[in-house]
Amino acid sequence: MNQNIEVDIDLKIGFVGVGHMGSILARALSSAATDCAIYVADKKEQHILDLIDDTSCLSANAEDICKTCDIVILGMRPQGQPDFLKSVKGIVSERVNTSTDFLFVTMAAGVPMASVQNNLDYKVPVMRIMPNTPVAIEAGAIPYCTSCVDGNRGAEAKVDFLKSCWGKSAVLPRVDESQMDAVCALSGSGPAFVYRFIEAMANAGEAAGLDAETASLLAKQTVLGSAKLACDSVKSVGELADEVCSPGGTTIEGVNVLDASDFNDCVRDTVLASARRSKELSK
Repeated sequence: MNQNIEVDIDLKIGFVGVGHMGSILARALSSAATDCAIYVADKKEQHILDLIDDTSCLSANAEDICKTCDIVILGMRPQGQPDFLKSVKGIVSERVNTSTDFLFVTMAAGVPMASVQNNLDYKVPVMRIMPNTPVAIEAGAIPYCTSCVDGNRGAEAKVDFLKSCWGKSAVLPRVDESQMDAVCALSGSGPAFVYRFIEAMANAGEAAGLDAETASLLAKQTVLGSAKLACDSVKSVGELADEVCSPGGTTIEGVNVLDASDFNDCVRDTVLASARRSKELSK
Protein backbone atom coordinates (compact mmCIF):
# COMPACT_ATOMS: atom_id res chain seq x y z
CA MET A 1 0.00 0.00 0.00
CA ASN A 2 3.05 2.31 0.05
CA GLN A 3 2.97 5.08 -2.53
CA ASN A 4 5.82 6.84 -4.27
CA ILE A 5 6.86 9.59 -1.87
CA GLU A 6 8.73 11.59 -4.51
CA VAL A 7 6.26 14.24 -5.61
CA ASP A 8 6.64 17.75 -6.93
CA ILE A 9 5.24 19.71 -4.01
CA ASP A 10 6.45 22.53 -1.80
CA LEU A 11 6.91 20.66 1.46
CA LYS A 12 6.89 17.00 2.44
CA ILE A 13 5.96 16.06 6.00
CA GLY A 14 6.01 12.54 7.40
CA PHE A 15 4.51 11.04 10.55
CA VAL A 16 6.21 7.93 11.89
CA GLY A 17 3.58 6.58 14.24
CA VAL A 18 -0.03 7.76 14.03
CA GLY A 19 -1.68 6.41 17.14
CA HIS A 20 -4.26 8.48 18.97
CA MET A 21 -2.24 11.69 19.43
CA GLY A 22 -0.29 11.32 16.20
CA SER A 23 -3.48 10.94 14.18
CA ILE A 24 -4.98 14.04 15.83
CA LEU A 25 -1.93 16.09 14.82
CA ALA A 26 -1.95 14.65 11.31
CA ARG A 27 -5.60 15.53 10.87
CA ALA A 28 -5.06 19.06 12.16
CA LEU A 29 -2.11 19.50 9.80
CA SER A 30 -3.97 18.04 6.84
CA SER A 31 -6.88 20.38 7.46
CA ALA A 32 -4.74 23.51 7.74
CA ALA A 33 -1.96 22.88 5.19
CA THR A 34 -2.91 23.01 1.53
CA ASP A 35 0.56 23.32 -0.02
CA CYS A 36 2.32 20.25 1.31
CA ALA A 37 2.22 16.48 1.10
CA ILE A 38 1.65 14.56 4.35
CA TYR A 39 2.79 10.96 4.65
CA VAL A 40 1.95 8.56 7.45
CA ALA A 41 3.55 5.32 8.60
CA ASP A 42 2.53 3.05 11.45
CA LYS A 43 2.96 -0.56 12.51
CA LYS A 44 -0.83 -0.87 12.66
CA GLU A 45 -2.24 -0.68 9.15
CA GLN A 46 -5.68 0.38 10.40
CA HIS A 47 -4.23 3.60 11.78
CA ILE A 48 -2.98 4.46 8.29
CA LEU A 49 -6.22 3.41 6.59
CA ASP A 50 -8.29 5.57 8.93
CA LEU A 51 -6.24 8.64 7.99
CA ILE A 52 -5.97 8.17 4.24
CA ASP A 53 -9.69 7.42 4.08
CA ASP A 54 -10.84 10.91 5.05
CA THR A 55 -7.81 13.23 4.89
CA SER A 56 -5.23 14.23 2.30
CA CYS A 57 -2.61 12.03 4.02
CA LEU A 58 -0.75 9.41 1.98
CA SER A 59 0.76 6.11 3.02
CA ALA A 60 4.52 5.55 3.08
CA ASN A 61 7.03 3.49 5.00
CA ALA A 62 9.06 4.95 7.83
CA GLU A 63 12.41 4.67 6.05
CA ASP A 64 11.20 6.58 3.00
CA ILE A 65 9.83 9.30 5.27
CA CYS A 66 13.24 9.71 6.89
CA LYS A 67 14.93 9.73 3.48
CA THR A 68 12.82 12.33 1.77
CA CYS A 69 10.56 14.32 4.07
CA ASP A 70 11.46 17.87 5.04
CA ILE A 71 9.79 17.40 8.43
CA VAL A 72 9.82 14.05 10.24
CA ILE A 73 7.33 13.84 13.11
CA LEU A 74 7.99 11.02 15.56
CA GLY A 75 4.72 9.73 16.96
CA MET A 76 5.79 6.46 18.54
CA ARG A 77 5.86 5.74 22.28
CA PRO A 78 8.90 6.95 24.25
CA GLN A 79 10.16 3.41 24.72
CA GLY A 80 10.17 2.72 20.98
CA GLN A 81 11.90 5.87 19.84
CA PRO A 82 15.58 4.99 20.52
CA ASP A 83 15.57 1.75 18.52
CA PHE A 84 13.83 3.39 15.59
CA LEU A 85 16.18 6.38 15.47
CA LYS A 86 19.23 4.13 15.66
CA SER A 87 17.83 2.07 12.78
CA VAL A 88 17.62 5.14 10.52
CA LYS A 89 20.76 7.01 11.57
CA GLY A 90 22.52 5.80 8.42
CA ILE A 91 19.77 7.38 6.33
CA VAL A 92 20.06 10.61 8.28
CA SER A 93 23.83 10.57 7.90
CA GLU A 94 23.48 10.37 4.11
CA ARG A 95 21.09 13.33 4.17
CA VAL A 96 23.45 15.35 6.32
CA ASN A 97 26.16 14.95 3.69
CA THR A 98 23.97 16.79 1.16
CA SER A 99 21.80 19.06 3.29
CA THR A 100 20.84 19.78 6.89
CA ASP A 101 17.63 21.48 5.81
CA PHE A 102 15.23 19.13 7.56
CA LEU A 103 13.53 19.04 10.96
CA PHE A 104 12.71 16.25 13.40
CA VAL A 105 9.71 16.71 15.69
CA THR A 106 9.26 14.62 18.83
CA MET A 107 6.18 14.39 21.04
CA ALA A 108 7.35 11.55 23.31
CA ALA A 109 6.85 12.30 27.00
CA GLY A 110 10.08 12.52 28.97
CA VAL A 111 12.36 12.30 25.92
CA PRO A 112 14.70 15.31 25.64
CA MET A 113 15.79 16.68 22.29
CA ALA A 114 19.37 15.64 23.00
CA SER A 115 18.24 12.00 23.08
CA VAL A 116 16.87 12.31 19.56
CA GLN A 117 20.16 13.78 18.39
CA ASN A 118 22.28 11.25 20.29
CA ASN A 119 20.35 8.30 18.86
CA LEU A 120 20.83 9.71 15.37
CA ASP A 121 24.52 10.45 16.03
CA TYR A 122 23.99 13.96 14.70
CA LYS A 123 22.66 17.24 16.08
CA VAL A 124 19.76 17.58 13.68
CA PRO A 125 17.32 20.46 14.22
CA VAL A 126 14.65 19.23 16.63
CA MET A 127 11.30 20.62 17.71
CA ARG A 128 9.87 19.06 20.85
CA ILE A 129 6.13 19.36 21.36
CA MET A 130 3.68 18.26 24.04
CA PRO A 131 0.20 18.26 22.47
CA ASN A 132 -3.06 17.36 24.17
CA THR A 133 -6.19 15.72 22.85
CA PRO A 134 -8.41 18.86 22.61
CA VAL A 135 -6.38 19.69 19.50
CA ALA A 136 -8.94 17.41 17.83
CA ILE A 137 -11.66 20.06 18.32
CA GLU A 138 -9.43 23.10 17.74
CA ALA A 139 -9.21 23.84 21.46
CA GLY A 140 -5.86 22.31 22.32
CA ALA A 141 -2.43 23.23 23.59
CA ILE A 142 0.90 22.36 21.95
CA PRO A 143 3.74 23.81 24.05
CA TYR A 144 7.08 23.49 22.27
CA CYS A 145 10.82 24.06 22.45
CA THR A 146 13.60 23.69 19.86
CA SER A 147 17.24 22.70 19.53
CA CYS A 148 19.70 23.57 16.74
CA VAL A 149 16.93 25.61 15.09
CA ASP A 150 17.70 29.23 15.96
CA GLY A 151 19.90 30.66 13.23
CA ASN A 152 19.09 27.80 10.84
CA ARG A 153 16.77 29.65 8.46
CA GLY A 154 15.42 26.49 6.89
CA ALA A 155 14.61 24.88 10.24
CA GLU A 156 13.14 28.13 11.57
CA ALA A 157 10.84 28.33 8.56
CA LYS A 158 9.63 24.78 9.16
CA VAL A 159 8.91 25.48 12.82
CA ASP A 160 7.00 28.61 11.82
CA PHE A 161 5.05 26.60 9.25
CA LEU A 162 4.00 24.00 11.84
CA LYS A 163 3.07 26.72 14.31
CA SER A 164 0.95 28.43 11.68
CA CYS A 165 -0.89 25.21 10.80
CA TRP A 166 -1.36 23.85 14.32
CA GLY A 167 -2.18 27.34 15.54
CA LYS A 168 -5.61 26.86 13.99
CA SER A 169 -6.23 24.05 16.49
CA ALA A 170 -4.20 25.02 19.57
CA VAL A 171 -2.20 27.59 21.47
CA LEU A 172 1.56 27.08 21.03
CA PRO A 173 3.49 28.68 23.89
CA ARG A 174 7.26 28.40 23.62
CA VAL A 175 8.81 27.02 26.82
CA ASP A 176 12.25 26.07 28.01
CA GLU A 177 12.94 22.36 27.75
CA SER A 178 13.46 22.24 31.52
CA GLN A 179 9.73 23.01 31.83
CA MET A 180 8.57 20.18 29.59
CA ASP A 181 7.93 17.73 32.44
CA ALA A 182 5.61 20.30 34.04
CA VAL A 183 3.95 20.96 30.67
CA CYS A 184 3.44 17.24 30.14
CA ALA A 185 1.75 16.93 33.53
CA LEU A 186 -0.40 20.05 33.35
CA SER A 187 -1.69 20.32 29.77
CA GLY A 188 -0.64 16.96 28.32
CA SER A 189 -2.14 14.79 31.07
CA GLY A 190 -4.53 17.50 32.26
CA PRO A 191 -7.54 16.53 30.12
CA ALA A 192 -7.78 13.23 31.99
CA PHE A 193 -7.85 15.09 35.31
CA VAL A 194 -10.56 17.43 34.02
CA TYR A 195 -12.64 14.47 32.83
CA ARG A 196 -12.40 12.92 36.28
CA PHE A 197 -13.58 16.22 37.78
CA ILE A 198 -16.53 16.34 35.36
CA GLU A 199 -17.40 12.78 36.30
CA ALA A 200 -17.24 13.64 40.01
CA MET A 201 -19.45 16.72 39.43
CA ALA A 202 -22.01 14.63 37.53
CA ASN A 203 -22.04 11.97 40.23
CA ALA A 204 -22.56 14.68 42.84
CA GLY A 205 -25.45 16.05 40.78
CA GLU A 206 -27.07 12.63 40.84
CA ALA A 207 -26.56 12.41 44.59
CA ALA A 208 -28.34 15.76 44.88
CA GLY A 209 -31.37 14.40 43.02
CA LEU A 210 -30.76 14.82 39.26
CA ASP A 211 -31.10 12.04 36.72
CA ALA A 212 -27.82 10.82 35.21
CA GLU A 213 -28.33 12.41 31.78
CA THR A 214 -29.13 15.87 33.13
CA ALA A 215 -26.33 15.73 35.69
CA SER A 216 -23.79 14.81 33.00
CA LEU A 217 -25.03 17.53 30.64
CA LEU A 218 -24.85 20.24 33.30
CA ALA A 219 -21.43 19.13 34.57
CA LYS A 220 -19.92 19.22 31.07
CA GLN A 221 -21.50 22.53 30.13
CA THR A 222 -20.49 24.14 33.42
CA VAL A 223 -16.84 23.21 32.93
CA LEU A 224 -16.95 24.26 29.26
CA GLY A 225 -18.59 27.60 29.96
CA SER A 226 -16.41 28.37 32.97
CA ALA A 227 -13.21 27.65 31.03
CA LYS A 228 -14.36 29.81 28.11
CA LEU A 229 -15.27 32.68 30.42
CA ALA A 230 -11.89 32.40 32.16
CA CYS A 231 -10.10 32.49 28.79
CA ASP A 232 -12.11 35.46 27.53
CA SER A 233 -12.07 37.52 30.72
CA VAL A 234 -9.37 39.94 31.87
CA LYS A 235 -10.16 38.96 35.46
CA SER A 236 -8.25 36.29 37.35
CA VAL A 237 -9.94 32.97 38.03
CA GLY A 238 -9.98 33.92 41.70
CA GLU A 239 -11.93 37.08 40.90
CA LEU A 240 -14.35 35.13 38.72
CA ALA A 241 -14.91 32.65 41.55
CA ASP A 242 -15.60 35.47 43.99
CA GLU A 243 -18.23 36.88 41.62
CA VAL A 244 -20.23 33.65 41.89
CA CYS A 245 -20.06 33.65 45.67
CA SER A 246 -22.55 35.82 47.55
CA PRO A 247 -22.31 36.08 51.36
CA GLY A 248 -24.36 33.37 53.01
CA GLY A 249 -25.34 31.92 49.62
CA THR A 250 -25.24 28.44 48.19
CA THR A 251 -21.92 28.79 46.34
CA ILE A 252 -19.85 29.95 49.29
CA GLU A 253 -21.22 27.03 51.29
CA GLY A 254 -19.74 24.62 48.74
CA VAL A 255 -16.51 26.63 48.35
CA ASN A 256 -16.02 26.45 52.11
CA VAL A 257 -16.11 22.66 51.88
CA LEU A 258 -13.51 22.75 49.08
CA ASP A 259 -11.29 25.08 51.07
CA ALA A 260 -11.55 22.91 54.18
CA SER A 261 -10.70 19.76 52.23
CA ASP A 262 -7.40 18.75 50.65
CA PHE A 263 -8.64 19.74 47.17
CA ASN A 264 -5.73 22.05 46.31
CA ASP A 265 -3.21 19.60 47.71
CA CYS A 266 -4.81 16.75 45.78
CA VAL A 267 -4.64 18.64 42.48
CA ARG A 268 -1.04 19.68 43.15
CA ASP A 269 -0.01 16.12 44.05
CA THR A 270 -1.77 14.78 40.93
CA VAL A 271 0.12 17.10 38.59
CA LEU A 272 3.43 16.57 40.40
CA ALA A 273 3.03 12.79 40.17
CA SER A 274 2.66 13.05 36.40
CA ALA A 275 5.65 15.39 36.22
CA ARG A 276 7.76 12.92 38.19
CA ARG A 277 6.80 10.15 35.79
CA SER A 278 7.81 12.31 32.85
CA LYS A 279 11.22 12.80 34.47
CA GLU A 280 11.52 9.05 35.01
CA LEU A 281 10.88 8.36 31.33
CA SER A 282 13.88 10.53 30.41
CA LYS A 283 16.30 8.29 32.31
